[in-house]
Amino acid sequence: MTASSNIAGTQPWADQPASTTALAYLSALQSAHRQIMAAMADLESIAAEDVPDIARFNAVRLRISQANLARARVARQVCTHLVGIITTQQSDGIRALQRRDVRQLQHASALVRDWTPDAVVEDWDGYRDAANDVRDQLRMLVAAEKQLVYPLLYNAGRVGRSARCPSQSGSNVLDSGRRPDRTSEYDGRP
Repeated sequence: MTASSNIAGTQPWADQPASTTALAYLSALQSAHRQIMAAMADLESIAAEDVPDIARFNAVRLRISQANLARARVARQVCTHLVGIITTQQSDGIRALQRRDVRQLQHASALVRDWTPDAVVEDWDGYRDAANDVRDQLRMLVAAEKQLVYPLLYNAGRVGRSARCPSQSGSNVLDSGRRPDRTSEYDGRP
């Protein structure tokens, strides 16, 4: 399997140079992150209600599931792309991120399996507690992807510069004041 293929087929940037591919992956991952965060914000507004609007709840829960699967698919492609061009230490971080992603998807699947719409209506408070834990895990996973993967993709996408960048340990792109979701403003430094 190539870095740019998946179950659904080949991505449009599959035959582009590595630097263009890295920036396309960065853009795709940023988009997936925005979609999942928007869907979670919608669910949090529903969770703040004393009694859920079950139709709205079901629609938003489906959006979150779809967005999370799309994010996971892009993240897998990105990680596959990066493993071949980064340092061993960075590859270890990518592999740890991949294992964390699998665990998060399992927890999210268990939440949907265990909390049917009827069960949600019967125990709204219990569902909110359980769902909040899963959303917290997903938020932390997205933050970790941003912190580790965004700089690697940005540096891999820079023309004329080696794809290898310094270790990201101890850095926090999210707290740095830069906007990692806009590559024109993100200079690649942790």
